Amino acid sequence: MSSSHSMSLQTLILLVVSGVFYAQNAPKITVIGDKAAPGGEVALDDGPPGGAAMQDMLNWAINNSDPERLKELVQKYKDNNLTIKDVYGQDVMDALFVNEGSVMKDMTVEIADFANASITDDDLEFALERLNQLVEQVDNAGNLHRMGGLRPLLELGVSGSLVRTEPEEVRRSESVRTLALWTLGVATQNNEPVQADLFDIGGLPLLLGRLPLCSATGDKLEDPVGSEYCVKLIFAISGLVKNNETIQAAADAQGLFDWLLSEGIPHPTPGIAKKSMALLDIALSQSPDLQVLNSLPSKQNAVAKSLLAHIHTEHSSADTDAAEKALRLVNRLLSLRPMLFDPSFGSDFAKAVASIIKECEQVQGVGDELCTGLSGLAQHASIALAARDLPDDEL
Repeated sequence: MSSSHSMSLQTLILLVVSGVFYAQNAPKITVIGDKAAPGGEVALDDGPPGGAAMQDMLNWAINNSDPERLKELVQKYKDNNLTIKDVYGQDVMDALFVNEGSVMKDMTVEIADFANASITDDDLEFALERLNQLVEQVDNAGNLHRMGGLRPLLELGVSGSLVRTEPEEVRRSESVRTLALWTLGVATQNNEPVQADLFDIGGLPLLLGRLPLCSATGDKLEDPVGSEYCVKLIFAISGLVKNNETIQAAADAQGLFDWLLSEGIPHPTPGIAKKSMALLDIALSQSPDLQVLNSLPSKQNAVAKSLLAHIHTEHSSADTDAAEKALRLVNRLLSLRPMLFDPSFGSDFAKAVASIIKECEQVQGVGDELCTGLSGLAQHASIALAARDLPDDEL
């Protein structure tokens, strides 16, 4: 190892050590002498969660460094009363140890100005991508509304391509609007406070109001949207309604689940159909008394046809993920409405299942976990279908 390379590794360790005091959520790290630990290595104590990237960087530096050189470097800094900041400057410290709250605020300010013609789509995409990464952290997402970022994300996501007309037209690309919806979904999923914030500012009717654009005939509208926008729209809606019975009831009253049954499940775009089946399945598992169930008998033939189409496969078009979601939804519907579907559904279901299992085993191999999982779901539904044909005295 060269002297310059060795020095850089030792400095890297000191940079990370300094960051413990600079970033409050990092693991506690202490440089100790040879009496406390063999070789004068860096000892790590258990600390609060977080700082995974810093931890990885530190571990790599430790494994590739010279402990004696590290002790010399520590002594040199001590003798000259120097800090890492003195040597490398504030810019390096800021780059290594980001103040996420400050970055979030900057990004939300940029996004909130999305109708400003001087801001480019590239500028917005950069801000949205950074914010998307930050709101994966629950606490950051919880601060989004307080920072003024939730409403502009919603407004940008549900806007048309034309976002301002006066004093000049300003248009935003579909990719920018799609990214706004994606960020909304990331922020709200499994985060009840953010769900409440989005619901309180009227997010549910605004998001649901965009669903007609995603119907199979939506591309004939004046300002159509593509499939990726629709997938992220359903993702954002899913993030808002999942695990929240109050919002699910409101969404039911406003037609969400009816749309999923009538337009989402039979949609020709696989991503839209799969998101629709998954959302309907989980909502019915969490709110088994949704009013949409009362309309099922009048739609049962259309729903059955759509679900069977996702299960039945030709050799060139197997989609086991769609088949799995369809099988789960069949089981869910039968658990809530055992007499749903016509008597002929059982035989059609058996044929569809046979086709997907055969294709799965040809591709994955007999006994593969994926194929046995599909088979298990199918058997569960078949038992439910067979049970309803038994006389009462045999049940």
